[in-house]
Formats: sequence, structure tokens, C-alpha cells
Amino acid sequence: FDGTFDGKGYTISNLTIDESDGKTAWSGLVSYSVGGTFKNVNITNAVVTGVRGAVLLGNGYGLTIDDVTITDATVTGEQKVAGLLGMAAEGSTHVITNCEVKNVQLKAAPTKHSDVQGASFAGLVAFISRDNNVTITGNTVSGISFSGLLQESFYTGKATLFYQYLSHPFIAALIGTTSSGTYDSCTATLNNNSVEQTEGLLTGPTTNDYMA
Repeated sequence: FDGTFDGKGYTISNLTIDESDGKTAWSGLVSYSVGGTFKNVNITNAVVTGVRGAVLLGNGYGLTIDDVTITDATVTGEQKVAGLLGMAAEGSTHVITNCEVKNVQLKAAPTKHSDVQGASFAGLVAFISRDNNVTITGNTVSGISFSGLLQESFYTGKATLFYQYLSHPFIAALIGTTSSGTYDSCTATLNNNSVEQTEGLLTGPTTNDYMA
């Protein structure tokens, strides 16, 4: 999708997406977008199941997301799972403003179609990749819960940043890394966001020793 999706304040209710067969890499109301704008829409009682993804959008380059509300949803996947946006892809500008994510359950599914389970689960955005210019302003996140994430034993012997085990009600991974474990350039501006502590916030092994 590369256009403008303007919900004009309407509500999408009872959205159900099941792409657990792994044929689609990213799941959501929209799977993938280049330069898309999403605004003025409410999505409630959604159930999204896939490998990676979120209620609104799985993955995209150069995104603008404004005034989108996600409430009472369940998202299940193996990695990069979120309420609003699964992944903000590298090398572009992303703007996320005035969105609300409330009462969303994030579930880690057994690893069948990817090489990592339980990495990057978050209420707003699961994974913001490298070499981006990102503005995230005026968003509200509350009532996020996590389940099904693996224990530390899954990560034993996997000495790479790609296997970080992260969950957070707001953003799980801010500024993704290269295969060598080094950061590329990235600018992230976050202002006036509200995030409430949630139940079941999980921690696990990280590889901070690889960070310069």
C-alpha cells in the first residue's frame, strides 16, 4: 500500500486475520506499505495471528501514522509483534503521532517460520530498524500484556544482537543493528508520549557487551 488510508473517524470492529501458515511474512490490516499514510481510524476487538505483525500495519518504509486507536486486541506471532506497527523499516523517515493503543495482549507463538521466538514484542512499535529518522509524539499506550515468550534457555549460544529478547509496552527495539553488531546512523525524536506500566512485562538475556 502506498497511498493514504483515511478512516474519517470510523471504527473497524472484530477484525480477524489468521496467517499462521507462514505464507505471509507480515500480518495486519495492511501487511506492507511504502510511503503510506494511515490516519483517523479506530480498530477494536481485533485478532491478528501470523509470523510477524501488528493490528494496523505489519511493516513499512517512510510511514506516517496519525490519530489511530487500537483497543481490545490480541496479536500472536513469533517475533516483531505489536499493537500498532510491527516494523519501521530501515533507511527512511517515519512519523507516528497522536495514536492510542489500549488493552492489547501480545502472544509469542512457537517458532515454525522464523529462527527466533519472543523477540521484540511491544504495544506501539515492535522494531525500529537502522538508519532511520523517526518522530514519535503524543501517543498513549496502556493495558499491554505479554504471554508465551520463551525463557532464557532459547538464547543460549546465540551470541548476536539479532537474538535479543525484548518486550516493552511502548517500543521493544529502538534502532536495529547490523549483522556485525554495530549501529548505523539514526535519529529518533520522542516527545509527550504516555506509557503505563503493564502486567507481565518480561526481561531476558541481552547482548549489551556487543555495543560499543
